[in-house]
Order: sequence, then C-alpha cells, then structure tokens
Amino acid sequence: MKTKLIIAFLLLFMFNHTFSQNKKEQIIALNYRIDSLKQIINTNNTQIKNNSVFILDLESQILRQNSIIEENKLEAIKLKKTLSEKEIEIQKKDTEIIVLRDSIAGFSQKSDSIFWEINDLTWQQLEFDLKFEFPVNKFQKPSGLIMVSKNEKIKIEIDYNFTHWSEQEENSPLFFKLKDAIDFYTKNLHDVEISENNGFVIKGKNSVNELIIIKGIYSEFKSMQGREKGAPDWLWSNTIVLKAEVKGNDVKEYNNISNLLINGFTANSIIYK
Repeated sequence: MKTKLIIAFLLLFMFNHTFSQNKKEQIIALNYRIDSLKQIINTNNTQIKNNSVFILDLESQILRQNSIIEENKLEAIKLKKTLSEKEIEIQKKDTEIIVLRDSIAGFSQKSDSIFWEINDLTWQQLEFDLKFEFPVNKFQKPSGLIMVSKNEKIKIEIDYNFTHWSEQEENSPLFFKLKDAIDFYTKNLHDVEISENNGFVIKGKNSVNELIIIKGIYSEFKSMQGREKGAPDWLWSNTIVLKAEVKGNDVKEYNNISNLLINGFTANSIIYK
C-alpha cells in the first residue's frame, strides 16, 4: 500500500513538472509572438507615417502645380487679349490705308498731283516748310493759304499758331495746351465730333450748315531750364491745321476730303530745313 502511494506521488509530481514546463514554454512563446506583433505594428506605423508625409508632399506639389497652371491660364488669356488687340490695330491700319487709297482714287484717276507748300514757318524752334499733296484734276492751284476745288464745293485753309510764353501777339489765340487749340477751332461749330488720329480731328457744321473737317497737329515744349527740382516750365506750343469746308452738304465730297486730310496730313507733312 505504501509502495502504491509512493508511485502515485511520483506520477503526480512528474505530471505537475511536465505541465509547468509546458506552461512556461507556452508563456515564452506567447511573449515572443507578442514582441513580434509589436515590432510588426511599429514597422507598419512607421510605414504609415512615412506614407502620410509622402502623401502630404505630393498634395503640396499638386497645389503648386495647380497654382502654376492657373497662372499660365491667366497669362494665356492676357496674351490672347493682347494678340486680339494687335490684330484689331493691324486691321484698323489696313482699313485706313484702303480708305486713303480709295479717297485718292476718288479724287483723281491721274498720278499728277499739286504740292501745296507753305514756307519759312517754325516748328519746335526749327524752320520748316509745310508740304501736302492734292490730286491735280480735282483742285485749282493754291492761292496763299487757301485752296479751292475745281467744282468750288471744297475750300481748304491753312492756319498756323505759335504761342510763346514771352512773345504773345495781340488778338492772336493762345494755346497753352491742346484743349485750348481744340476749344478755339470748335468755336461757332455745332454737331461737333472730336477724335485723335496722328493729331486731333474735328468734325462739325458751321453757322450756314456747311460740313467742316479740321485736321490739326499740336506740339508743346516744357523744360526744367537747368533746375534739378520742381515742375518743368511751359515755354511754347506750335499748332498747324488744315480746315476744309464742303458746300451743299455733299457727303461724298466731304468723306473724300475728310479721309485725305485725316490720313494724309501728318507730322510727315512738316519738312524741316
């Protein structure tokens, strides 16, 4: 009986020892698995963090690229507008050339011309001659500052003004700025239209309803007169105009002479000596 108890005790001891060993090994294995899992989680977290930084960087690059694209779109719109304006300007110049050619053709079928010259005037403190071309079969020879068409429907006059700060003639208009000249030449006109085209252009009617076209060129000079500070002093102005009167409200004649004066009478008509 005693032997049986000893054997039972030994068996129980061996079982407990084996169970304890298995339990310890399981715990060690479990801890190892937990550590491995923690390492995997940490690695994944690091990868996720790196991916987040990479994604943020990509988003920042996308925003910059979108900003550049928008700027390029705005620049393209501006360039397109500028190109359109240049095309309109070119078309306008082409139209002016065509109108001038048609006007000259309307006045004369011949190449002969009358050169109307006014000599010994002063422009920008330099002596000059005024030279302007008219079709010979349309106009009579000029007489002084006046030229008349052969059908006597058109009369053209030249007017010249030199305003100097120290030399002002009595009863002579004073043009201290362009508006003074325009105000003077629009006086006593009605239905007035004012524009610019290589100078100033005035269209209207006089007191007897004759059609009027005035093409003028204005120039002024200001100087510091050796001073380093302050506003420049106004010194002088030059104004020269061609004024055409058309009798009988002849619109065709008026359009022809208007085109000829507007496009033909420019600063190139001033010939310096």
